[in-house]
Amino acid sequence: MTAFEAEAMPHLKRLFRLAAWLTPDRIGAEELVQETLVLALASIKQLEGESDACVWLIRIMYQVKGKPSARWRSWGKHRAIGGISDDRKITAVVSFEPRTPQDVTEEEVSGALRCLPPELREVILLSNVEDLSYKEAADVLGITVGVVMMRLARGRKMLRANLRATVDRRGNASDERIARAFTAERGGTNAVL
Repeated sequence: MTAFEAEAMPHLKRLFRLAAWLTPDRIGAEELVQETLVLALASIKQLEGESDACVWLIRIMYQVKGKPSARWRSWGKHRAIGGISDDRKITAVVSFEPRTPQDVTEEEVSGALRCLPPELREVILLSNVEDLSYKEAADVLGITVGVVMMRLARGRKMLRANLRATVDRRGNASDERIARAFTAERGGTNAVL
């Protein structure tokens, strides 16, 4: 095993999970991870000054993602059947505040995350899912710690609102089904006996 393999391979699952959120399909995620590893291998000497190989790899991933390239522009033209994500990991670590509905499904949390603007979603993913510190997330994204904190606060607020709306829609749909069933039982009238 080479020094690069020893440093990079333990982080492969984390890189792929993050790439799955940064790209619209499995093929794009695989290509992003592959290009990240190719660039990391070419610049392995830079790792010597880094304290955390995973943060270094994520920083490279964001550089690769930002490169204008025909390959990256083709993301989304082909979709993986069923999509990809590690929703259990995401829902297990996204911190909820008390006002957030607690009876949400993993799919509802994933959907609420996907509705966030990319700049807010990526800060939540790096901070809450990948456990990067604010400083590490700021370094990866090339922004200040203050901006990370602001985006995290806005993102969490929007996430809570999205989840509340989801639960409200689910509740309204359930109420409507009950009303229709009740109406059908009563012979088509809404009269309450």
